[in-house]
Amino acid sequence: MVKKTTKNQEALNDVIRKQSLQNRIIYNLRQKGVNVEFIEKDGRERGRYSTENAEKTADGLWSIIRVMKGDNITPTLAQEAGHFAVGALGNDPLVQRLKESLTPEVIMELTGENDITILGKNPQREMMGRLVG
Repeated sequence: MVKKTTKNQEALNDVIRKQSLQNRIIYNLRQKGVNVEFIEKDGRERGRYSTENAEKTADGLWSIIRVMKGDNITPTLAQEAGHFAVGALGNDPLVQRLKESLTPEVIMELTGENDITILGKNPQREMMGRLVG
C-alpha cells in the first residue's frame, strides 16, 4: 500500500502516461508490420526501450520520420534514426552479418579511437546505429 499524497499521485500518473505511450508505440509499429520484439524484450529488462524510456522511444521514431521526410537532417538525427532502425530489425540476417563484421579492430579503425569502450557497453550496436544512420 502506498499513502495517497500529491507526489505519489503524480508519480502514478506519470507511470500510466508512459505505459500508455509505450502501448501506442507498439500498437502503431505492429500495424506497419515492424518487429517490436526489441522493445518488448528490452522493456522487460528495463533498458533503453523500457516503459520508463517511452518518451525517448517516441523521439527515436520521430527522428526516423523526419529523416524519411528529409527534414533538416543532422548527423545526430540520422544516427538516432539508425539506432532505432537497427533495433527494429531485431535479429535479421543483415544485422547479424553487420554485427559479425564489426570486430574491435574494425570499430577502432572506423572511429579512430584506441579504446572502443567509449562507445558504451555494446560497441557493435552503437557502431551499427552510426553506420545505418
